[in-house]
Amino acid sequence: MLPCFALFERAVLALALLALFGASRAAVVVDALPYEGVPGWTDVVFSGTTMLQEDTDPDHPGGESTLLTTEQARGVWFGWADFRPDLPGWRPGSSLEGNYVRVDAQFGESSLDWSTYFYDETYHASILYAPSVGCDAHTANNTGCYGRPRLDGVLFGLAEDDDPYQGRTVFVPLDLQQTHTYEALLRNGSVAYHVDGVLVASGRAARSDRGLPIVVIGDGSGSSLTGQGFMRVSRAVFDNAPTLDAPAGQTRANVADQMNPAGTDLEVAGSLQNVAGARLRNLGGLAMLGGGRFLNMAGATLENGGTLQVLAGGAFRNEGSVFGLPLSVFRNGGQMNNAAAGLFRNEASLFGLS
Repeated sequence: MLPCFALFERAVLALALLALFGASRAAVVVDALPYEGVPGWTDVVFSGTTMLQEDTDPDHPGGESTLLTTEQARGVWFGWADFRPDLPGWRPGSSLEGNYVRVDAQFGESSLDWSTYFYDETYHASILYAPSVGCDAHTANNTGCYGRPRLDGVLFGLAEDDDPYQGRTVFVPLDLQQTHTYEALLRNGSVAYHVDGVLVASGRAARSDRGLPIVVIGDGSGSSLTGQGFMRVSRAVFDNAPTLDAPAGQTRANVADQMNPAGTDLEVAGSLQNVAGARLRNLGGLAMLGGGRFLNMAGATLENGGTLQVLAGGAFRNEGSVFGLPLSVFRNGGQMNNAAAGLFRNEASLFGLS
C-alpha cells in the first residue's frame, strides 16, 4: 500500500497532467477585430447601426478596437451563420470537438442587452451583458425592452440539473464600463465561463433542437425590441476543438471528457480545475510549473497513462478520483494533497523529488 504522501503526490500529478492537456490541439480559426465586410467573420449591419474600427492609440494606428452601435428594432453583430452570404472559411466544431470564444469588450453607461452566444448541433452557451430587468427576449416583439433598468453585470447561461432543455442563468456583478475578457468553452454538453481569466460559472449546457451551429457576438436582436447603446470590442477569438492549457495568471476548467494524446507535452502555469462530472485522461506529458495549481474537484476523475509532474512551486489537490494506469509515472517536486474524500489508486511508478 502506498503511503499517504505518495497517494497525494500521485493524485496531484495525475490530475495536473490530465487537466492540462485538455483536448487535442487545434489552431485558433479566427483572431481578428470585426468590421463591415471582414473576411474572417460573418457580419450583419442593419441600416442605422455601425461596426467601425477605431484607433484608440494615436501612436499605433490600425484599428485597436471596433465600435458597434445599435438602433431600436435593428441588430448589429458578427460571428458565423450559414444562412448568410458572407460565410467565412471555417465552421464551428461538433459537440464532441468543442468550441471556444473570447471577447474583450467594454459597454456604455446606457448599453442594454448585448450578448455573445453560440450553438453546436445540440447545445448552446450564452453571455448576456447589461441585461435589462424584467425583459423576456422571447416576447420582446410585443412588450419591448427599451427604457427598462439594467443589471450592472453579466448573465451566463446553463441548464437545470434535472432538465437539460430548461435554461437557467448565473449573474456576476461587473463594472461594464471597464474592458473585461469574457471566455466560454462549450464541449460535450458542458460549458465553462471565465471573466478576466477567473472561472465564474460552469456546469451542464442547455440543449437545443436547432440542429445547426451559429455564433453571434453583438446585438443579434434584429427586429426584436432589444439592444441599446454600444459595445466596444478590442479582441475577438473563436476556436473549434480547443485546448485547455492554463497560462500564468489564468484559470481554466475542464467540464467534459478530454484526452491528452501520447507525444503531447502540456504545461500549467496558472490554475486548472477538473470539475464534477468531468474526466481527464493523460497519455502524454503534463507539468505543473512553479505557481501552477491544479484542483481535481469532488465528482471528477483523473486518469494518468503518461508522465505527470508537479515541479517546485507547483501544487496539486485531489478531492475526486485519481488513477495511475500501468506504465505511467508520477513525479512530485512541489505540493500534493489528497483530501479526506479523495480516492487515489496507482498501478505504476510514483516519485517524490527532493
